[in-house]
Amino acid sequence: MGTRSTTKVYGQWGDGDPRLLLSLYKQYDGYTESWGKTLKDFIRSQKFVNGIGKDRNVFNGAGCFAAQLVAKFKTESGDIYCTDAEDEQYRNYAIIIKDAGKPDFDGDRFEIRIECAERPQFNETIVSEFPMDEKHPHLKGRI
Repeated sequence: MGTRSTTKVYGQWGDGDPRLLLSLYKQYDGYTESWGKTLKDFIRSQKFVNGIGKDRNVFNGAGCFAAQLVAKFKTESGDIYCTDAEDEQYRNYAIIIKDAGKPDFDGDRFEIRIECAERPQFNETIVSEFPMDEKHPHLKGRI
């Protein structure tokens, strides 16, 4: 029997409210020890940036992360589906990606909050920082 879950990805810019970018339904293995851990590992698999430099193995903001999440895990028919914003299942995950940086000067800083409504002890904020001199090495020491 499947452990159904939803995963909702939100982008938040500045002081604005989080905006829903993606809503997924997953039919199997929705437990925090399985899908939840997979989501955390995926968040940590690449840096978050605002603008692409030489390194293409990055999440270029919240929308890029959402698209890459689907590309990574939707590899065949079944299991993962797009769903509507109101869908709720046995486990419900929210990933809120807040762009908290000043791109091009200090570098990029994103705060990624992952939550499971039914398991608050799972909740965590992950900070992804990409220093300016790694993103734009040609400007190192000039600003």
